[in-house]
Amino acid sequence: MNTYGDPIKIRQQAATYKGARGSLLTMDALTGVNILLALIGGNFQMVYSAFYPYMMAIRAAELYSGSRRAVAVSVALFCCAIFLVCWKISEKQPLGMAAAAALYTADYIYMLRFAFTSNLGSSFVMNIVLGGLIVFTLIRGAWAGLSLSSLLAEDGSMGDSLCDRAMRAASENLPSDAPVQSEAENVFTGQTPLQGSSTAYNETYTVPAARQGNEMIYYDKDYAAANGVKSGSGFIAAMIAILVLMPIAGVAVGGALASALQSSPVMLLVMFVFIAGSLLLSIWTYRRNACIIEAKYTAFFISDGGVLCSRNARGTVTRYEGLFIEQELADRFIGSYTLRNGRRAKAEFAKAYPRLREAFSAVGAL
Repeated sequence: MNTYGDPIKIRQQAATYKGARGSLLTMDALTGVNILLALIGGNFQMVYSAFYPYMMAIRAAELYSGSRRAVAVSVALFCCAIFLVCWKISEKQPLGMAAAAALYTADYIYMLRFAFTSNLGSSFVMNIVLGGLIVFTLIRGAWAGLSLSSLLAEDGSMGDSLCDRAMRAASENLPSDAPVQSEAENVFTGQTPLQGSSTAYNETYTVPAARQGNEMIYYDKDYAAANGVKSGSGFIAAMIAILVLMPIAGVAVGGALASALQSSPVMLLVMFVFIAGSLLLSIWTYRRNACIIEAKYTAFFISDGGVLCSRNARGTVTRYEGLFIEQELADRFIGSYTLRNGRRAKAEFAKAYPRLREAFSAVGAL
């Protein structure tokens, strides 16, 4: 029995946390490059980085001399070292990620204040957009890490990395009747959403002989189009446009208001509103249409125990215990199922699978 919660959520949180750690290390490395460029007189800056250490290096190179220069360089390098320490601590403890998120948020606010009080907001658009993305990534990673740490508090393996512990916890209790990649007696060739064709996606993978009776239900492009299911790539393009265009609009609107009101803080406030709005709107767009965005990369099957399950391209299996379809819309089914902790969770299924309705009937969901 899985005592840690829903395996698919644990895997998603682990992936989020791992991505945040990668972003933190990348940001810190580019910050170090910026410090070096500033000290040797380079005339450009890596934008996916921290701003305060770079400014201290600029001051050391162009404004300070003697002991003041040494102190400024030391402060810049110390900031880099702090982020590196946070990254190392975050390997096993999410508090390291939380500390990095707090420090970078403070750095981001300092950059915004510098940009708008110096009337350089329009030239800092890329810094502002990417800085906001880093803030979002680190905060989201810290939240995922804290959630994982709470779930795995009693797993008895505190010496391992948090991501390894999470993936092990998620994998230990996958349903035994799920078709997963493994050593097998036979090879099963079927349609799987990993490689493209006109209506389906073909790949050869192995399934133990005892599990070959579980017929898979795959995404069909023509069937999806007939049911009005839009392309998931359209939603992804929309989210990218939101993340890019709204901050730029914030700069334009904030600059106009700041000029009209002769107040730099107004521009800073407007930028915060637009950046926060872009992040929230893109998250809402994804959550609202996740079943469609992921449709091409998800297949369904009924387990030997008569439970509808899904399997995505990463091999993650989700069991929909006690599934009940409550509503049918033009492009999706909306229902709920029982989690391992006994609570009910919402589930949405795109109308992109020719035999999914039959599967619902077979498991008593309709």
